[in-house]
Amino acid sequence: KTRLTTKEAAEYLEVSAASLEKSRCGYHLLGVEPPPFLKIGRNIRYNRSTLDAWISQFEEQKSTEGAHDQLTTKASYESRS
Repeated sequence: KTRLTTKEAAEYLEVSAASLEKSRCGYHLLGVEPPPFLKIGRNIRYNRSTLDAWISQFEEQKSTEGAHDQLTTKASYESRS
């Protein structure tokens, strides 16, 4: 399936549907601009390829203490270097 509903996109991104909905009203999602979406009539859809591109701005970082993995944006990671 290439076009996802808000609920499907939220599951794919591992965020709540409410957070994804709120991000469409000008709020950030995970600290960055939210992924673009399509409005088709009254329906909102997200292209899976667009979500993949949006996810690619994050880089997985292993915690030095082994507590858990963290996601950071590549830009924030590069600015610390």
